[in-house]
Amino acid sequence: MRLSLLTDSTRSQWLLLLSPILTLLALLGLCYVLGLFGSDDNAQRAIRSVNKNDFIHANGRLLELNGQPVLLKAVSFSNYYSARIGNGGFSLLGSKHHAEADFKQVRMLGFNTIRFAFNGNWHQADPVAFWEWLDQNVFWAEKHDLKLVLDLHVPIGGFWLAPNDPNIDYSLWNDPTTLQQNTDLWRLIAKRYHDRPAIAAYELLNEPVTDDATGNQWRVLAADLVKAVREVDKNHLLVISSLYGTNRKYTSRKADYQFLVDDNNVVYDFHFYLPIEYTHQNAPWVDRPLGDGGIYPDFRTPIPTGHQVWALSSKASDPRLDTGDTDWADFQSDWTHINNPDIVAGLPVIKMHGAVSGVGEFDNVRVYEYDPATNRVTQLIDEPLASVGIWQWWPWDSSEAETHKPEFLRNETSGFNDRYSLVINRKSPRNSTSGWSSDDHWFKATPGRLYKVTGSMRGSGITYAALDNEAFIGFELDFYKNPEDSSKQAFHFRDRSYLEDEFLKFYEFGARNDVPMSVLEFGTMAATVTEKKGGDRWVSDMLDILHQHDTSFAFWNYHGGSMGLYLSDDDSPPDQPNRRLLEVLREKLKDRKEAAEG
Repeated sequence: MRLSLLTDSTRSQWLLLLSPILTLLALLGLCYVLGLFGSDDNAQRAIRSVNKNDFIHANGRLLELNGQPVLLKAVSFSNYYSARIGNGGFSLLGSKHHAEADFKQVRMLGFNTIRFAFNGNWHQADPVAFWEWLDQNVFWAEKHDLKLVLDLHVPIGGFWLAPNDPNIDYSLWNDPTTLQQNTDLWRLIAKRYHDRPAIAAYELLNEPVTDDATGNQWRVLAADLVKAVREVDKNHLLVISSLYGTNRKYTSRKADYQFLVDDNNVVYDFHFYLPIEYTHQNAPWVDRPLGDGGIYPDFRTPIPTGHQVWALSSKASDPRLDTGDTDWADFQSDWTHINNPDIVAGLPVIKMHGAVSGVGEFDNVRVYEYDPATNRVTQLIDEPLASVGIWQWWPWDSSEAETHKPEFLRNETSGFNDRYSLVINRKSPRNSTSGWSSDDHWFKATPGRLYKVTGSMRGSGITYAALDNEAFIGFELDFYKNPEDSSKQAFHFRDRSYLEDEFLKFYEFGARNDVPMSVLEFGTMAATVTEKKGGDRWVSDMLDILHQHDTSFAFWNYHGGSMGLYLSDDDSPPDQPNRRLLEVLREKLKDRKEAAEG
Protein backbone atom coordinates (compact mmCIF):
# COMPACT_ATOMS: atom_id res chain seq x y z
CA MET A 1 0.00 0.00 0.00
CA ARG A 2 1.42 3.41 -0.95
CA LEU A 3 1.59 5.86 1.95
CA SER A 4 0.25 8.67 -0.28
CA LEU A 5 -3.17 6.95 -0.50
CA LEU A 6 -3.77 6.99 3.27
CA THR A 7 -5.78 9.61 5.15
CA ASP A 8 -3.92 12.27 7.12
CA SER A 9 -4.77 10.54 10.40
CA THR A 10 -3.69 7.12 9.20
CA ARG A 11 -0.53 8.56 7.61
CA SER A 12 0.48 10.10 10.94
CA GLN A 13 0.02 6.77 12.71
CA TRP A 14 2.20 5.00 10.13
CA LEU A 15 4.91 7.64 10.43
CA LEU A 16 4.98 7.24 14.21
CA LEU A 17 5.43 3.47 13.76
CA LEU A 18 8.11 3.77 11.06
CA SER A 19 10.14 6.56 12.63
CA PRO A 20 12.18 4.38 15.06
CA ILE A 21 12.84 1.87 12.30
CA LEU A 22 14.05 4.58 9.91
CA THR A 23 16.24 6.04 12.63
CA LEU A 24 17.77 2.61 13.36
CA LEU A 25 18.44 1.99 9.66
CA ALA A 26 20.17 5.36 9.41
CA LEU A 27 22.39 4.54 12.38
CA LEU A 28 23.22 1.15 10.93
CA GLY A 29 24.22 2.78 7.67
CA LEU A 30 26.47 5.24 9.48
CA CYS A 31 28.13 2.44 11.46
CA TYR A 32 28.74 0.50 8.23
CA VAL A 33 30.35 3.53 6.62
CA LEU A 34 32.55 4.11 9.65
CA GLY A 35 33.60 0.44 9.74
CA LEU A 36 32.27 -0.13 13.28
CA PHE A 37 30.60 -3.48 12.55
CA GLY A 38 32.11 -6.90 12.11
CA SER A 39 35.10 -8.69 13.52
CA ASP A 40 38.62 -7.43 12.81
CA ASP A 41 38.85 -9.99 10.02
CA ASN A 42 35.78 -8.71 8.19
CA ALA A 43 35.63 -5.02 9.07
CA GLN A 44 35.25 -2.53 6.25
CA ARG A 45 37.57 0.46 6.19
CA ALA A 46 36.02 3.87 6.62
CA ILE A 47 35.41 6.02 3.56
CA ARG A 48 38.03 8.74 3.70
CA SER A 49 39.64 11.19 1.42
CA VAL A 50 43.31 10.80 0.56
CA ASN A 51 45.81 13.11 -1.03
CA LYS A 52 49.28 12.69 -2.43
CA ASN A 53 50.95 13.51 0.90
CA ASP A 54 49.37 10.38 2.41
CA PHE A 55 51.62 8.23 0.21
CA ILE A 56 55.35 7.61 0.35
CA HIS A 57 57.07 9.10 -2.65
CA ALA A 58 60.58 9.67 -4.00
CA ASN A 59 62.22 13.08 -3.79
CA GLY A 60 65.81 13.13 -5.02
CA ARG A 61 67.85 10.65 -3.00
CA LEU A 62 65.22 10.36 -0.26
CA LEU A 63 61.77 8.93 0.35
CA GLU A 64 59.23 11.27 1.92
CA LEU A 65 55.90 11.02 3.70
CA ASN A 66 53.90 14.16 4.48
CA GLY A 67 56.86 16.25 3.45
CA GLN A 68 59.27 14.54 5.88
CA PRO A 69 62.08 12.06 5.10
CA VAL A 70 61.17 8.47 5.88
CA LEU A 71 62.97 5.12 5.84
CA LEU A 72 61.16 1.87 5.16
CA LYS A 73 62.42 -0.37 7.95
CA ALA A 74 60.95 -3.68 6.90
CA VAL A 75 60.97 -7.37 7.63
CA SER A 76 60.03 -9.76 4.83
CA PHE A 77 57.03 -12.04 5.00
CA SER A 78 57.97 -14.78 2.54
CA ASN A 79 54.48 -16.33 2.75
CA TYR A 80 55.82 -19.68 1.48
CA TYR A 81 56.13 -18.02 -1.93
CA SER A 82 57.01 -21.23 -3.82
CA ALA A 83 54.01 -23.22 -2.56
CA ARG A 84 51.29 -24.21 -5.01
CA ILE A 85 47.68 -23.84 -3.97
CA GLY A 86 46.24 -27.28 -3.29
CA ASN A 87 49.62 -29.04 -3.10
CA GLY A 88 50.05 -30.66 0.28
CA GLY A 89 46.89 -28.96 1.47
CA PHE A 90 48.35 -25.45 1.05
CA SER A 91 45.85 -22.61 0.94
CA LEU A 92 46.28 -18.88 1.37
CA LEU A 93 43.53 -18.47 3.93
CA GLY A 94 44.72 -21.49 5.91
CA SER A 95 48.44 -20.63 5.82
CA LYS A 96 50.33 -20.84 9.10
CA HIS A 97 52.98 -18.38 7.99
CA HIS A 98 51.54 -15.55 10.11
CA ALA A 99 48.42 -14.19 11.78
CA GLU A 100 47.28 -10.76 12.92
CA ALA A 101 49.33 -11.13 16.10
CA ASP A 102 52.48 -11.15 13.99
CA PHE A 103 51.69 -7.68 12.63
CA LYS A 104 51.58 -6.49 16.22
CA GLN A 105 54.87 -8.26 16.93
CA VAL A 106 56.53 -6.66 13.90
CA ARG A 107 55.53 -3.23 15.20
CA MET A 108 56.81 -4.02 18.69
CA LEU A 109 60.20 -5.03 17.26
CA GLY A 110 60.57 -1.54 15.77
CA PHE A 111 59.84 -2.20 12.10
CA ASN A 112 57.47 0.13 10.28
CA THR A 113 57.00 -1.92 7.10
CA ILE A 114 56.47 -5.49 5.91
CA ARG A 115 57.80 -6.59 2.54
CA PHE A 116 54.92 -8.84 1.60
CA ALA A 117 55.74 -11.58 -0.92
CA PHE A 118 53.16 -13.15 -3.19
CA ASN A 119 53.13 -15.60 -6.09
CA GLY A 120 51.33 -14.46 -9.24
CA ASN A 121 50.16 -18.01 -9.88
CA TRP A 122 48.03 -17.84 -6.72
CA HIS A 123 45.77 -15.32 -8.44
CA GLN A 124 45.53 -17.64 -11.44
CA ALA A 125 44.62 -20.63 -9.29
CA ASP A 126 42.07 -19.01 -6.95
CA PRO A 127 41.38 -15.30 -7.51
CA VAL A 128 38.64 -15.15 -4.86
CA ALA A 129 40.92 -16.49 -2.11
CA PHE A 130 43.81 -14.36 -3.39
CA TRP A 131 41.92 -11.09 -3.03
CA GLU A 132 40.41 -12.06 0.32
CA TRP A 133 43.87 -12.96 1.65
CA LEU A 134 45.49 -9.79 0.33
CA ASP A 135 42.64 -7.56 1.54
CA GLN A 136 42.89 -9.10 4.98
CA ASN A 137 46.62 -8.39 5.25
CA VAL A 138 46.23 -4.83 3.97
CA PHE A 139 43.60 -4.27 6.67
CA TRP A 140 45.89 -5.70 9.37
CA ALA A 141 48.65 -3.36 8.23
CA GLU A 142 46.28 -0.38 8.49
CA LYS A 143 45.12 -1.48 11.93
CA HIS A 144 48.63 -1.84 13.33
CA ASP A 145 50.11 1.29 11.72
CA LEU A 146 52.37 -0.61 9.34
CA LYS A 147 53.19 -0.19 5.66
CA LEU A 148 53.30 -3.00 3.10
CA VAL A 149 55.57 -3.40 0.09
CA LEU A 150 53.66 -5.73 -2.22
CA ASP A 151 56.39 -7.93 -3.67
CA LEU A 152 55.77 -10.05 -6.79
CA HIS A 153 58.24 -12.64 -5.58
CA VAL A 154 57.28 -15.28 -8.13
CA PRO A 155 55.70 -14.07 -11.38
CA ILE A 156 53.29 -16.06 -13.49
CA GLY A 157 55.48 -18.29 -15.66
CA GLY A 158 58.69 -17.50 -13.85
CA PHE A 159 60.55 -19.43 -11.15
CA TRP A 160 64.34 -19.32 -10.92
CA LEU A 161 64.92 -18.68 -7.20
CA ALA A 162 66.08 -22.29 -6.65
CA PRO A 163 68.08 -23.18 -9.79
CA ASN A 164 68.03 -26.89 -9.00
CA ASP A 165 64.26 -27.04 -8.43
CA PRO A 166 62.35 -29.29 -10.92
CA ASN A 167 59.73 -26.53 -11.30
CA ILE A 168 62.22 -24.08 -12.86
CA ASP A 169 60.37 -21.87 -15.36
CA TYR A 170 61.49 -19.07 -17.71
CA SER A 171 58.40 -18.96 -19.95
CA LEU A 172 57.65 -15.44 -18.68
CA TRP A 173 60.25 -13.99 -21.03
CA ASN A 174 59.12 -15.56 -24.29
CA ASP A 175 55.39 -16.21 -24.07
CA PRO A 176 53.28 -13.10 -24.93
CA THR A 177 50.27 -14.51 -23.09
CA THR A 178 52.27 -14.97 -19.88
CA LEU A 179 53.78 -11.51 -20.16
CA GLN A 180 50.29 -10.06 -20.55
CA GLN A 181 49.02 -12.01 -17.54
CA ASN A 182 51.67 -10.43 -15.31
CA THR A 183 50.95 -6.97 -16.69
CA ASP A 184 47.21 -7.46 -16.16
CA LEU A 185 47.78 -8.69 -12.60
CA TRP A 186 49.68 -5.54 -11.65
CA ARG A 187 46.99 -3.40 -13.25
CA LEU A 188 44.35 -5.18 -11.15
CA ILE A 189 46.38 -4.77 -7.95
CA ALA A 190 47.05 -1.09 -8.60
CA LYS A 191 43.39 -0.39 -9.44
CA ARG A 192 42.18 -2.16 -6.29
CA TYR A 193 44.61 -0.45 -3.90
CA HIS A 194 45.27 2.90 -5.59
CA ASP A 195 43.83 4.81 -2.60
CA ARG A 196 45.39 2.74 0.23
CA PRO A 197 48.30 4.63 1.85
CA ALA A 198 49.08 1.59 4.01
CA ILE A 199 50.72 0.17 0.92
CA ALA A 200 54.15 1.77 0.73
CA ALA A 201 55.15 0.50 -2.69
CA TYR A 202 54.66 -2.02 -5.46
CA GLU A 203 57.77 -4.17 -6.05
CA LEU A 204 57.20 -5.14 -9.67
CA LEU A 205 59.48 -8.21 -9.83
CA ASN A 206 61.86 -9.90 -7.42
CA GLU A 207 65.41 -10.80 -8.57
CA PRO A 208 64.88 -10.99 -12.36
CA VAL A 209 66.96 -13.62 -14.17
CA THR A 210 66.32 -13.43 -17.90
CA ASP A 211 66.39 -15.89 -20.76
CA ASP A 212 68.47 -13.63 -23.02
CA ALA A 213 72.16 -12.78 -22.93
CA THR A 214 71.80 -9.03 -22.30
CA GLY A 215 69.03 -8.71 -19.73
CA ASN A 216 67.06 -6.46 -22.05
CA GLN A 217 63.99 -8.66 -21.48
CA TRP A 218 63.75 -7.26 -17.94
CA ARG A 219 64.20 -3.66 -19.10
CA VAL A 220 61.34 -4.05 -21.59
CA LEU A 221 59.05 -5.79 -19.09
CA ALA A 222 59.81 -3.22 -16.38
CA ALA A 223 58.72 -0.42 -18.72
CA ASP A 224 55.48 -2.29 -19.53
CA LEU A 225 54.70 -2.90 -15.85
CA VAL A 226 55.34 0.74 -14.93
CA LYS A 227 52.97 1.84 -17.70
CA ALA A 228 50.27 -0.61 -16.60
CA VAL A 229 50.36 0.55 -12.99
CA ARG A 230 50.38 4.24 -13.88
CA GLU A 231 47.27 3.84 -16.01
CA VAL A 232 45.25 3.29 -12.82
CA ASP A 233 47.46 4.45 -9.93
CA LYS A 234 49.45 7.68 -9.80
CA ASN A 235 49.94 7.49 -6.04
CA HIS A 236 52.19 4.60 -5.13
CA LEU A 237 55.96 4.32 -5.08
CA LEU A 238 57.41 1.66 -7.41
CA VAL A 239 60.36 -0.61 -6.65
CA ILE A 240 62.57 -1.50 -9.62
CA SER A 241 64.99 -4.34 -9.02
CA SER A 242 68.46 -4.71 -10.39
CA LEU A 243 69.00 -7.48 -12.92
CA TYR A 244 70.28 -10.62 -11.20
CA GLY A 245 71.30 -12.81 -14.10
CA THR A 246 71.08 -13.63 -17.79
CA ASN A 247 71.07 -16.81 -19.88
CA ARG A 248 68.99 -18.48 -17.15
CA LYS A 249 71.76 -18.13 -14.59
CA TYR A 250 72.42 -15.96 -11.58
CA THR A 251 75.62 -14.01 -12.24
CA SER A 252 77.81 -11.48 -10.49
CA ARG A 253 76.04 -8.17 -10.95
CA LYS A 254 77.55 -5.64 -13.32
CA ALA A 255 77.34 -1.86 -13.50
CA ASP A 256 74.61 -1.85 -16.17
CA TYR A 257 72.43 -4.32 -14.27
CA GLN A 258 70.78 -1.36 -12.53
CA PHE A 259 68.84 0.90 -14.90
CA LEU A 260 66.40 3.82 -14.81
CA VAL A 261 62.75 3.64 -15.83
CA ASP A 262 60.61 6.47 -17.16
CA ASP A 263 58.94 7.44 -13.90
CA ASN A 264 59.84 9.88 -11.16
CA ASN A 265 58.35 8.00 -8.21
CA VAL A 266 60.68 5.00 -8.03
CA VAL A 267 63.13 3.50 -5.57
CA TYR A 268 65.89 1.36 -7.11
CA ASP A 269 66.61 -1.84 -5.25
CA PHE A 270 69.48 -4.28 -4.78
CA HIS A 271 69.86 -7.20 -2.38
CA PHE A 272 72.88 -7.69 -0.15
CA TYR A 273 74.19 -11.07 1.00
CA LEU A 274 77.97 -10.63 0.86
CA PRO A 275 80.09 -12.57 1.26
CA ILE A 276 77.71 -15.16 -0.16
CA GLU A 277 79.90 -18.03 1.09
CA TYR A 278 79.22 -16.78 4.62
CA THR A 279 75.57 -15.68 4.52
CA HIS A 280 74.43 -18.74 2.52
CA GLN A 281 76.70 -21.37 3.99
CA ASN A 282 75.18 -24.84 3.64
CA ALA A 283 72.10 -23.37 1.89
CA PRO A 284 70.50 -26.16 -0.15
CA TRP A 285 68.82 -23.94 -2.78
CA VAL A 286 71.82 -22.18 -4.35
CA ASP A 287 73.07 -23.19 -7.79
CA ARG A 288 76.36 -24.57 -6.49
CA PRO A 289 77.09 -26.32 -3.20
CA LEU A 290 78.29 -24.05 -0.39
CA GLY A 291 79.84 -25.65 2.65
CA ASP A 292 80.95 -24.17 5.95
CA GLY A 293 81.30 -20.44 5.26
CA GLY A 294 83.32 -19.59 8.36
CA ILE A 295 82.75 -16.79 10.84
CA TYR A 296 82.16 -13.04 10.99
CA PRO A 297 84.17 -10.97 11.54
CA ASP A 298 87.22 -12.84 10.29
CA PHE A 299 90.61 -11.12 10.12
CA ARG A 300 92.47 -14.22 8.99
CA THR A 301 91.23 -14.48 5.41
CA PRO A 302 91.92 -11.61 2.97
CA ILE A 303 89.25 -10.63 0.45
CA PRO A 304 90.71 -9.16 -2.79
CA THR A 305 89.56 -5.68 -3.82
CA GLY A 306 90.88 -5.75 -7.39
CA HIS A 307 93.88 -3.55 -6.57
CA GLN A 308 96.36 -6.23 -5.51
CA VAL A 309 99.76 -6.47 -7.25
CA TRP A 310 101.38 -9.82 -8.05
CA ALA A 311 104.84 -10.14 -6.50
CA LEU A 312 106.49 -12.03 -9.37
CA SER A 313 109.72 -12.73 -7.53
CA SER A 314 107.96 -14.50 -4.67
CA LYS A 315 106.30 -17.82 -5.39
CA ALA A 316 106.45 -21.48 -4.48
CA SER A 317 106.00 -24.27 -7.03
CA ASP A 318 106.04 -28.02 -6.61
CA PRO A 319 107.86 -30.25 -9.14
CA ARG A 320 105.97 -30.39 -12.42
CA LEU A 321 103.90 -33.39 -13.47
CA ASP A 322 105.86 -36.05 -15.36
CA THR A 323 105.36 -36.60 -19.10
CA GLY A 324 103.17 -39.35 -20.55
CA ASP A 325 100.61 -41.23 -18.47
CA THR A 326 101.08 -41.25 -14.71
CA ASP A 327 99.11 -42.48 -11.70
CA TRP A 328 98.13 -40.39 -8.70
CA ALA A 329 101.11 -39.12 -6.70
CA ASP A 330 101.76 -36.49 -4.02
CA PHE A 331 103.81 -33.38 -4.83
CA GLN A 332 105.15 -30.65 -2.58
CA SER A 333 107.06 -27.43 -3.10
CA ASP A 334 110.11 -26.26 -1.21
CA TRP A 335 109.66 -23.73 1.58
CA THR A 336 109.57 -20.17 0.23
CA HIS A 337 110.79 -17.44 2.54
CA ILE A 338 108.78 -14.21 2.31
CA ASN A 339 111.24 -11.40 2.90
CA ASN A 340 109.46 -8.64 0.94
CA PRO A 341 107.82 -6.41 3.59
CA ASP A 342 105.13 -5.26 1.13
CA ILE A 343 103.60 -8.72 0.67
CA VAL A 344 100.24 -9.07 2.41
CA ALA A 345 98.54 -12.22 1.03
CA GLY A 346 99.02 -15.49 -0.80
CA LEU A 347 96.87 -17.75 -2.97
CA PRO A 348 97.30 -21.39 -4.05
CA VAL A 349 96.60 -22.05 -7.73
CA ILE A 350 96.46 -25.06 -10.02
CA LYS A 351 98.46 -24.15 -13.09
CA MET A 352 99.25 -25.31 -16.62
CA HIS A 353 101.81 -22.89 -18.05
CA GLY A 354 103.80 -22.69 -21.29
CA ALA A 355 103.97 -24.96 -24.33
CA VAL A 356 102.41 -28.04 -22.78
CA SER A 357 99.48 -30.30 -23.65
CA GLY A 358 97.66 -33.25 -22.15
CA VAL A 359 95.20 -33.93 -19.33
CA GLY A 360 96.12 -33.02 -15.76
CA GLU A 361 93.97 -34.04 -12.76
CA PHE A 362 94.36 -32.34 -9.38
CA ASP A 363 93.28 -33.10 -5.81
CA ASN A 364 94.06 -32.46 -2.10
CA VAL A 365 95.48 -28.92 -2.02
CA ARG A 366 97.21 -27.94 1.22
CA VAL A 367 99.17 -24.85 2.29
CA TYR A 368 101.55 -24.67 5.26
CA GLU A 369 103.19 -21.78 7.11
CA TYR A 370 106.42 -21.99 9.12
CA ASP A 371 107.28 -19.38 11.74
CA PRO A 372 111.04 -19.43 12.50
CA ALA A 373 110.52 -17.37 15.65
CA THR A 374 108.47 -20.12 17.29
CA ASN A 375 109.65 -23.09 15.19
CA ARG A 376 105.97 -23.82 14.55
CA VAL A 377 104.32 -25.21 11.38
CA THR A 378 100.65 -24.33 10.81
CA GLN A 379 98.38 -25.78 8.15
CA LEU A 380 96.55 -22.81 6.64
CA ILE A 381 94.52 -24.57 3.96
CA ASP A 382 93.23 -28.12 3.76
CA GLU A 383 91.20 -28.49 0.55
CA PRO A 384 90.28 -32.13 -0.21
CA LEU A 385 88.36 -31.04 -3.35
CA ALA A 386 85.29 -33.03 -2.40
CA SER A 387 81.70 -32.54 -3.61
CA VAL A 388 81.46 -28.99 -2.27
CA GLY A 389 85.10 -27.99 -2.73
CA ILE A 390 85.25 -28.47 -6.49
CA TRP A 391 82.54 -25.80 -6.90
CA GLN A 392 84.54 -23.22 -4.99
CA TRP A 393 87.24 -23.18 -7.68
CA TRP A 394 86.91 -21.30 -10.98
CA PRO A 395 88.92 -21.72 -14.22
CA TRP A 396 90.85 -19.07 -16.14
CA ASP A 397 92.91 -19.00 -19.31
CA SER A 398 95.11 -16.46 -21.09
CA SER A 399 94.57 -17.79 -24.63
CA GLU A 400 93.03 -15.23 -26.95
CA ALA A 401 92.11 -17.65 -29.74
CA GLU A 402 88.96 -19.65 -28.95
CA THR A 403 90.32 -22.62 -30.90
CA HIS A 404 93.12 -23.06 -28.38
CA LYS A 405 91.04 -22.80 -25.21
CA PRO A 406 91.56 -25.77 -22.87
CA GLU A 407 88.71 -27.78 -21.41
CA PHE A 408 88.06 -27.39 -17.69
CA LEU A 409 86.16 -30.11 -15.83
CA ARG A 410 84.88 -30.60 -12.32
CA ASN A 411 85.35 -34.36 -12.17
CA GLU A 412 82.69 -36.14 -10.10
CA THR A 413 83.68 -39.70 -10.97
CA SER A 414 87.32 -40.08 -9.91
CA GLY A 415 89.84 -38.50 -7.58
CA PHE A 416 92.79 -39.30 -5.35
CA ASN A 417 90.78 -40.42 -2.32
CA ASP A 418 87.16 -39.89 -3.39
CA ARG A 419 85.15 -39.31 -6.59
CA TYR A 420 86.08 -35.64 -7.00
CA SER A 421 88.92 -33.73 -8.62
CA LEU A 422 89.65 -30.81 -10.96
CA VAL A 423 90.83 -31.30 -14.54
CA ILE A 424 92.57 -29.25 -17.24
CA ASN A 425 92.58 -30.79 -20.71
CA ARG A 426 94.80 -28.79 -23.08
CA LYS A 427 94.69 -30.30 -26.54
CA SER A 428 97.18 -27.87 -28.09
CA PRO A 429 100.73 -27.11 -26.83
CA ARG A 430 100.17 -23.40 -27.52
CA ASN A 431 102.14 -21.19 -25.14
CA SER A 432 99.61 -19.81 -22.64
CA THR A 433 98.65 -20.02 -18.98
CA SER A 434 95.59 -21.85 -17.70
CA GLY A 435 94.49 -22.70 -14.21
CA TRP A 436 92.03 -23.05 -11.35
CA SER A 437 91.84 -20.79 -8.31
CA SER A 438 89.42 -20.04 -5.48
CA ASP A 439 88.77 -16.79 -3.66
CA ASP A 440 87.91 -18.90 -0.63
CA HIS A 441 91.60 -19.79 -0.25
CA TRP A 442 93.36 -16.46 0.07
CA PHE A 443 95.53 -16.43 3.18
CA LYS A 444 97.31 -13.74 5.11
CA ALA A 445 101.06 -13.82 4.36
CA THR A 446 103.41 -12.53 7.02
CA PRO A 447 106.89 -11.31 5.95
CA GLY A 448 109.60 -13.27 7.70
CA ARG A 449 107.70 -16.56 7.56
CA LEU A 450 107.98 -19.48 5.11
CA TYR A 451 105.26 -21.15 3.02
CA LYS A 452 104.81 -24.26 0.92
CA VAL A 453 102.05 -25.96 -1.08
CA THR A 454 101.31 -29.67 -1.53
CA GLY A 455 98.82 -31.64 -3.60
CA SER A 456 98.05 -34.79 -5.57
CA MET A 457 98.20 -35.10 -9.37
CA ARG A 458 98.05 -37.56 -12.22
CA GLY A 459 98.44 -37.06 -15.96
CA SER A 460 97.42 -38.47 -19.30
CA GLY A 461 99.37 -37.78 -22.51
CA ILE A 462 101.40 -34.96 -20.94
CA THR A 463 103.95 -33.43 -23.32
CA TYR A 464 106.25 -30.41 -22.86
CA ALA A 465 107.89 -28.53 -25.73
CA ALA A 466 111.59 -29.44 -25.84
CA LEU A 467 112.76 -25.81 -25.84
CA ASP A 468 110.38 -24.57 -23.13
CA ASN A 469 112.09 -25.15 -19.80
CA GLU A 470 109.47 -22.99 -18.07
CA ALA A 471 106.58 -25.22 -19.13
CA PHE A 472 104.80 -26.45 -16.02
CA ILE A 473 101.84 -28.40 -14.69
CA GLY A 474 101.30 -28.39 -10.95
CA PHE A 475 100.48 -26.45 -7.78
CA GLU A 476 101.83 -22.98 -7.14
CA LEU A 477 101.66 -20.35 -4.39
CA ASP A 478 101.39 -16.78 -5.65
CA PHE A 479 101.96 -13.79 -3.39
CA TYR A 480 100.53 -10.28 -3.62
CA LYS A 481 101.22 -6.81 -2.26
CA ASN A 482 99.43 -3.47 -2.02
CA PRO A 483 99.52 -1.06 -5.00
CA GLU A 484 101.88 1.89 -4.94
CA ASP A 485 98.88 4.23 -4.80
CA SER A 486 98.37 4.47 -1.04
CA SER A 487 94.73 5.52 -1.48
CA LYS A 488 93.94 1.97 -2.60
CA GLN A 489 94.29 -1.26 -0.71
CA ALA A 490 94.77 -4.74 -2.06
CA PHE A 491 92.56 -6.60 0.37
CA HIS A 492 89.78 -6.30 2.88
CA PHE A 493 89.07 -8.64 5.70
CA ARG A 494 85.62 -9.94 6.54
CA ASP A 495 84.43 -7.03 8.66
CA ARG A 496 82.26 -3.92 8.52
CA SER A 497 84.68 -1.99 6.28
CA TYR A 498 84.40 -4.76 3.69
CA LEU A 499 80.58 -4.75 3.88
CA GLU A 500 80.43 -1.00 3.46
CA ASP A 501 82.88 -0.99 0.56
CA GLU A 502 80.76 -3.56 -1.30
CA PHE A 503 77.52 -1.76 -0.39
CA LEU A 504 78.82 1.52 -1.83
CA LYS A 505 79.56 -0.11 -5.19
CA PHE A 506 75.81 -0.62 -5.66
CA TYR A 507 74.72 2.52 -3.83
CA GLU A 508 76.73 4.67 -6.24
CA PHE A 509 73.99 4.26 -8.87
CA GLY A 510 71.66 6.33 -6.73
CA ALA A 511 74.24 9.06 -6.16
CA ARG A 512 75.03 9.26 -9.86
CA ASN A 513 71.39 9.49 -10.92
CA ASP A 514 69.95 11.39 -7.92
CA VAL A 515 67.44 8.64 -7.11
CA PRO A 516 66.70 6.75 -3.87
CA MET A 517 68.10 3.26 -3.32
CA SER A 518 66.83 0.42 -1.15
CA VAL A 519 68.04 -2.97 0.05
CA LEU A 520 64.82 -4.96 0.29
CA GLU A 521 66.65 -8.17 1.12
CA PHE A 522 69.56 -8.74 3.43
CA GLY A 523 70.17 -11.48 5.93
CA THR A 524 72.16 -14.56 6.82
CA MET A 525 71.51 -18.21 7.55
CA ALA A 526 70.04 -18.69 11.01
CA ALA A 527 72.83 -21.15 11.84
CA THR A 528 75.39 -18.32 11.72
CA VAL A 529 73.58 -16.95 14.77
CA THR A 530 72.49 -20.10 16.59
CA GLU A 531 75.92 -21.71 16.15
CA LYS A 532 77.65 -18.50 17.32
CA LYS A 533 79.43 -17.80 14.03
CA GLY A 534 78.79 -14.05 14.16
CA GLY A 535 75.54 -13.75 12.22
CA ASP A 536 74.14 -11.35 14.82
CA ARG A 537 77.20 -9.12 14.39
CA TRP A 538 76.82 -9.22 10.59
CA VAL A 539 73.18 -8.11 10.85
CA SER A 540 74.10 -5.39 13.34
CA ASP A 541 76.85 -3.99 11.09
CA MET A 542 74.53 -4.05 8.08
CA LEU A 543 71.82 -2.13 9.95
CA ASP A 544 74.39 0.52 10.89
CA ILE A 545 75.51 0.86 7.27
CA LEU A 546 71.94 1.10 5.97
CA HIS A 547 70.98 3.74 8.51
CA GLN A 548 74.18 5.69 7.92
CA HIS A 549 73.37 5.96 4.22
CA ASP A 550 69.62 6.63 4.64
CA THR A 551 68.72 3.43 2.81
CA SER A 552 65.37 1.67 3.23
CA PHE A 553 65.69 -2.03 3.89
CA ALA A 554 63.93 -5.33 4.48
CA PHE A 555 65.42 -8.07 6.64
CA TRP A 556 64.94 -11.57 5.21
CA ASN A 557 62.99 -13.32 6.74
CA TYR A 558 60.27 -13.26 9.43
CA HIS A 559 59.33 -16.95 9.46
CA GLY A 560 61.39 -19.74 7.92
CA GLY A 561 63.53 -22.62 9.04
CA SER A 562 66.71 -21.46 7.30
CA MET A 563 66.79 -17.67 7.62
CA GLY A 564 63.89 -16.69 9.89
CA LEU A 565 63.42 -14.60 13.00
CA TYR A 566 61.11 -17.50 13.83
CA LEU A 567 62.50 -20.88 12.84
CA SER A 568 59.49 -23.19 12.88
CA ASP A 569 58.70 -25.09 9.69
CA ASP A 570 55.95 -24.47 7.13
CA ASP A 571 53.43 -26.59 9.02
CA SER A 572 53.69 -24.54 12.21
CA PRO A 573 53.01 -20.94 13.19
CA PRO A 574 56.01 -18.71 14.02
CA ASP A 575 56.63 -20.06 17.50
CA GLN A 576 60.38 -20.83 17.59
CA PRO A 577 62.17 -17.49 18.07
CA ASN A 578 65.77 -16.92 17.00
CA ARG A 579 66.26 -15.10 20.30
CA ARG A 580 69.68 -13.54 19.77
CA LEU A 581 68.68 -12.13 16.39
CA LEU A 582 65.46 -10.71 17.84
CA GLU A 583 67.52 -9.01 20.55
CA VAL A 584 69.81 -7.40 17.97
CA LEU A 585 66.90 -6.07 15.95
CA ARG A 586 65.13 -4.70 19.02
CA GLU A 587 68.29 -2.94 20.14
CA LYS A 588 69.16 -1.47 16.74
CA LEU A 589 65.67 -0.41 15.73
CA LYS A 590 64.93 0.97 19.19
CA ASP A 591 68.16 2.97 19.24
CA ARG A 592 67.33 4.59 15.91
CA LYS A 593 63.78 5.35 17.00
CA GLU A 594 64.96 6.99 20.23
CA ALA A 595 67.61 8.97 18.35
CA ALA A 596 65.01 10.25 15.90
CA GLU A 597 62.63 11.23 18.70
CA GLY A 598 65.42 12.94 20.61
